[in-house]
Amino acid sequence: MSRFLRVALPAAGIVALSGFVSLVSLVSLACSSFGETDSADPSSTRDIDASGQVPTSDAATEPHADGGPTEELPELRKLCPPARGPSKGFADSKKTLLYEPPSRPRFPFAITTDAKYVYWIEQDNTADGYNGNSNARILRVSKAGGVAVEIASNQPSASALALDGEYVYWATYTAGSATPSATIARAGRVCAAGSCVVEPLTTLAAGGRVSKLVSAGPGVLVARMASANAALIDTKQATAKLSSLAQAASGVAPAPLAIYATRSDSAAIVEYSRDLGSSAPFTPTTSNDGYLSLASDCTKLWVTRSSSLLAVDIALRTISSAFPQTFSDVFDSAVDEKFFYVARANAGGVDAFEKITGAKTNLWSGNVFALDVDDDGIYWGDHAQSTGGDLYMLEK
Repeated sequence: MSRFLRVALPAAGIVALSGFVSLVSLVSLACSSFGETDSADPSSTRDIDASGQVPTSDAATEPHADGGPTEELPELRKLCPPARGPSKGFADSKKTLLYEPPSRPRFPFAITTDAKYVYWIEQDNTADGYNGNSNARILRVSKAGGVAVEIASNQPSASALALDGEYVYWATYTAGSATPSATIARAGRVCAAGSCVVEPLTTLAAGGRVSKLVSAGPGVLVARMASANAALIDTKQATAKLSSLAQAASGVAPAPLAIYATRSDSAAIVEYSRDLGSSAPFTPTTSNDGYLSLASDCTKLWVTRSSSLLAVDIALRTISSAFPQTFSDVFDSAVDEKFFYVARANAGGVDAFEKITGAKTNLWSGNVFALDVDDDGIYWGDHAQSTGGDLYMLEK
């Protein structure tokens, strides 16, 4: 089956979103941590069914009224099932340097992919770009390698990114003004170099900087914000909700029938309905330790704590696997059908944990703030303070 859809590229236009969404406690980590879907019948609703299948966004198949040129649009990942696991041992996998920055250091944030391209945010080395507080570029590069395309530049304090429909979305933040605000912007994800048009989508006047942006299904993005808030953004209907979240939020992950959130200061996991209209916390462990990161493989939630890696059965709300491990400086995590992956700063690098045995394999040693996985590979960026900026792919 083809992994591409034929669409018309958008002309410039602005979709204004008003309102905000309620969610639950999520707040950025000290240095920022950091994200879809696709699928079935284009005429179906944007809800996710009980099997975990996600209908294709209408925006990915409808031609634009301006009759813009058509181009192959790479297929987006489905929420479920999770990405396939590696087909061979990591030692036999090819590691590719996909991108080198024009100067060093540069700082990669928020990596995500579709069937053909890798997308990420690159902060420059001025005004504390290491912590995501500088102007950023939104970049795209082919998984086969080649010259990176600059989708946008001079995006203030951008460090969160996600894909939906025809677009790549990211969040900027303007601090130091009378009304600090985060703005969700977008551009065509397959726009040609030099012709990408940036469209502001909506401004989140409350809640602080967006440190994580993930797709929760076609047309729906979840933004984790710094000031104990989160926004659920409908990119198709131009509506959004805002909700107050508990402090010290450490993770957010969509699953087929709910959205989950964890905190670094609580052993409770909060389950939200997909419309965020209701929530129910549950505590799968007797320990009081909080969580450092959260990822979902559709049937289990994979969470890290300072002394363990846990798999929590979503249906039973109980721990199905527990592996003793020591974790620190966790900035991102991801999961496929065979492994759980963690990105850690301060020489922690990228580690893979076998989901059945918990066996650990170090894939790369270094300073890493962001990673992603899909059917084709594992992706991460080098965040070294003096030499950072490279983007890597380990093929599956």
